Amino acid sequence: MPTTQLIPLENRLQQRALINAIAQAVYGTAEDAAFLEEFVPLGGRVPSNKVTNFANFLARTPTCLWALFEDDTQQKVIGFILIANVPHTNSIGFGLNKSYARNGLMKKAWEEIKNDQCITLPLNGYTSIRNTSAIAFLEACGFVKNGITNFMGEDSYWFVYR
Repeated sequence: MPTTQLIPLENRLQQRALINAIAQAVYGTAEDAAFLEEFVPLGGRVPSNKVTNFANFLARTPTCLWALFEDDTQQKVIGFILIANVPHTNSIGFGLNKSYARNGLMKKAWEEIKNDQCITLPLNGYTSIRNTSAIAFLEACGFVKNGITNFMGEDSYWFVYR
């Protein structure tokens, strides 16, 4: 069973090793990066060095950031959930190491954090209309389609969680 840990913005400099572990878990290999960015338009992808650039983003940008661990021992980081105002206002972002994908772990993590005081509603979610896994995740978590928007030249669903 996965477990999460909130990393408050004011503690991120002290938690840099954990932030680096998140970036390594999801961008550590070219295969990991390709999996995470498969449905992200070219202009929205993390530039190389992906691990360093994503870790820098995580350290300073999200209003809320949770590390996702394989289990309650918190020994192995496997992904993240974040809330940020970039590139969309008050929107959820998430990523998981390819080895752990499509097993319901992200939904379990969402169930653990969805009532955290860090989250303000309504919460937005955006994903490519081609990303069936992310669409299924958002719908399973109670997000409702609110329309279609264009993100960097690609049609994307806009979801809202109330």
